[in-house]
Amino acid sequence: MIDLTDGVMRSFKLFLLGISLFFSGISVSYAQDFIVRGFEADIRINPEGWFEVTERYEVEFLRERHGIFRVIQTNYDFIDPDGIQQKRRIKISNLEVPGHQFDAPSDFKQKYSDQLRIRIGDPNHYVNGFVNYEIRYRVENAFIFKDDAVQFYWNIKNDGWPTDFEQVYFKVNAPEGVTLGGDNCYVYSGPRGASARSLDFDISYNQNVIEGRNRSEYVSVPNHNLTVLINLPAGSVAEIKPAFPFLHDYGWTLLITAMIASFYGLWKRFGKD
Repeated sequence: MIDLTDGVMRSFKLFLLGISLFFSGISVSYAQDFIVRGFEADIRINPEGWFEVTERYEVEFLRERHGIFRVIQTNYDFIDPDGIQQKRRIKISNLEVPGHQFDAPSDFKQKYSDQLRIRIGDPNHYVNGFVNYEIRYRVENAFIFKDDAVQFYWNIKNDGWPTDFEQVYFKVNAPEGVTLGGDNCYVYSGPRGASARSLDFDISYNQNVIEGRNRSEYVSVPNHNLTVLINLPAGSVAEIKPAFPFLHDYGWTLLITAMIASFYGLWKRFGKD
């Protein structure tokens, strides 16, 4: 018979506890560096073809950190009105984080990356306890244009956050003259791929505004998304198309070609023996 010492038995119990927590899906908040106690997203759709986002976070740091990261997916696949999978690259501009130091990729780097990673905080200073953050930005090239509608589709809170969101509130303002309701607005929450309308949020409408607040029993955990889809009337939002689509999408290849040609010309003129 095997004799389990106290040390081995203690390790075995810890192993069983870990397995239990894993399979029960319990969110262990004490293992997180911070918790988002409150989150608000205010989105205003501009009929000229873009929308502005203001995000507010009430963060409680459970241990010292420099700050937080906000990651926005800027390159993704979607199914177009003809049922064909297309790639979409959105642009984030007018980025502001009032009262806080932050760092984000340049427009050039953003154009050729799949995500925008915003680092918020002072690398020479630690924070602890409660800290409030506000992030403002503009989103372009995000609308999906169909013959009979313009689709607004936005992941308000993504599944990449490594912490719980306890209180979540959002508001989307459509252009004036648009009426929002349950027949043209859809809210999804939960793991990636959730396709049923959310039962985790109380939703209300007031003319061109939709608002949502999580129910008291629901916490948005790290692997949960919050997504809003709105079918806007055709013509309510302008479609912005680049004047020269090829240059817009592949201008960098022309730049590289020009650089190679320039270097080759210099080598041919001065580099030959």
